[in-house]
Amino acid sequence: MGSRPSLFLHVPIHKTGSTALQQTLFCNEARLNTENITYLPDFTMDFQHSCLAATAGDALRGLLKQMRARSGGRSIILSTEQLHFLDDHPVADFIAALTEVFAGYDIKVVIYLRRQDEAFSSFYNQIVKFGTTTDNTGQAFSIYARFFDYERYLSLVRANLRKTDTMTVRIYDRNTLVGSDIVDDFLNAVGLMHCPIDKLPQMINPSLEKSVLKLKRAMNFHLDDAPIKLLQSLAGVLGDVSCQINNGNPDTNVLSVLERDLIMSSYAESNRRMVDQYLGGISFNSDIRPEPNYESSLDIVLPAVLARLARYFFHIVNEPRSAADGREEHNP
Repeated sequence: MGSRPSLFLHVPIHKTGSTALQQTLFCNEARLNTENITYLPDFTMDFQHSCLAATAGDALRGLLKQMRARSGGRSIILSTEQLHFLDDHPVADFIAALTEVFAGYDIKVVIYLRRQDEAFSSFYNQIVKFGTTTDNTGQAFSIYARFFDYERYLSLVRANLRKTDTMTVRIYDRNTLVGSDIVDDFLNAVGLMHCPIDKLPQMINPSLEKSVLKLKRAMNFHLDDAPIKLLQSLAGVLGDVSCQINNGNPDTNVLSVLERDLIMSSYAESNRRMVDQYLGGISFNSDIRPEPNYESSLDIVLPAVLARLARYFFHIVNEPRSAADGREEHNP
């Protein structure tokens, strides 16, 4: 790995397999240490390094200095998918802070991109699923459109790196990932394929079937200010229901063909420039997933949702009582 330690920075777009990669790195700390690398799990106790993009200015530099000190001279892997949702100045400040604090390190940045229509569709599905937004797809896209302008994001990162730092940009597509796996692809991108990594069972964060999503978006009007734990529990129940629909092949595409075309056309020029400058001429796959051939309607999904909610709340209500009964049985 050379005489100088390295900083491997993973700052992808949302919905590009980040959670699976981050969980794997977090759980393989001991193995990474044998290669003189750390993911710093004991420091952050946060396998997604969310603290990084949530900090700025002097506080950010102080945090990075602590991380450098805790690394014990090892090379470091840092990962956060929150960076591309920051405005221009915070992104520039984040990269500038890294180059300042890790001045003696070789910095290697890896960024994964995904077709904007696919990325936005998945992102919208998740903010409805875990949040309380009632915006339709058009309203949501008007809010978040600039954060899927990949040319803007890549230019900001590259402009604030040193000339000697490297930036690798890859398209998130299971057909082209090394080993069809995000972990293998990332390790390949940063030159760490030799690292002994234990693969974990694939993490699944299911998107909502489109009629389940319509139902949840309507429910969100009444869930404003609901506790986070309630929203997470509800997201889990609805995600589980979605996975059971159409024999495990739910339709999670929330965009029409027209909406997809409009989204991609809005980025057409910047994508052409981005492909030439950062991707060596490789462009996004133009294939659109065929829609599953089954009926998606509230008449179909509402009974399933209500039944699963009833089972879930019955379990929650009765679990403490069962635990108490067990203690009484063993301690008369």
